[in-house]
Amino acid sequence: MNISMYTLFYRSLRALGAERAADLALSVGFDSVEMLEGRYVNNIPDVESARKVRKALDSRGLRMSCYSFATDVVCFDENGRLNDTSAESEQRAIKAASIAKELGSPYFHHTLVLNLDSEIHKKRPSFDEIFDALVASASRIAKKCNDLGLAVLYEPQGLYVNGNENFGMFYREMKRFGHNVGVCGDIGNVLFVDGSPSDFYREFADEFRHIHLKDYRCLGDSANLEKGCLRSESGKVYKETVIGEGVVGFRECMEILKASGYSGALSLEMEAMSDDPISEYRKTIKSIREIFDSERK
Repeated sequence: MNISMYTLFYRSLRALGAERAADLALSVGFDSVEMLEGRYVNNIPDVESARKVRKALDSRGLRMSCYSFATDVVCFDENGRLNDTSAESEQRAIKAASIAKELGSPYFHHTLVLNLDSEIHKKRPSFDEIFDALVASASRIAKKCNDLGLAVLYEPQGLYVNGNENFGMFYREMKRFGHNVGVCGDIGNVLFVDGSPSDFYREFADEFRHIHLKDYRCLGDSANLEKGCLRSESGKVYKETVIGEGVVGFRECMEILKASGYSGALSLEMEAMSDDPISEYRKTIKSIREIFDSERK
């Protein structure tokens, strides 16, 4: 089993530098690492920096399981209309793909439209109205990535390309164009369009090339949106919790994953929730190994 250090890695890289972050990954018990960058997160700004990070990883027997990039491939003005900044977003993503290649990642995973605020979303065009622009922009990025030898991964995320129907529509179109693409099996994001993680896993597990693991507690419909909470499209409030203790249906999803024959990385997209984060991560890794291994028997 390949358990990958995701959220903790990019935070550690920023705070500690590449070598100490890599040492931490090994000491906690991770098998690989995953990088997260974006417009406002830029810890590895160029190819030369990427070479140094890869050297630190290679010398410790670690590999980059995936490179994730947070971006909007279609952009909107304050009135909700599509605007002309999408080309800039594309170029940032394409530059990031070159860095992902240098890091040795087999995958370039990027978001499509980040917004999770339903009030903002209501002011914007419908999914059908932006679909062609969305696919065109994503296709240009995918072609550049594929030319570099990178497969491109998508996850259900935001309020446009989320849920089995909208995500499936987008993903099938990208495959129809012949791009080398796959699915990042994020276990929790469909909750924010009031979908079922297990239903998402059932429909798309055969397309999974990488997994993001996290879990949430549901605080109800009228809870205050306190720090660390996110609200779904229908108004349910979710807060991150220990993997396996929330509402995503972790064990059921792992059973579906096992039945699909999945053998890729399981990447921990989780924040520490205690005063002893290292022990917390070790405990979570141990629990995942036990749960996943038991499902494989």
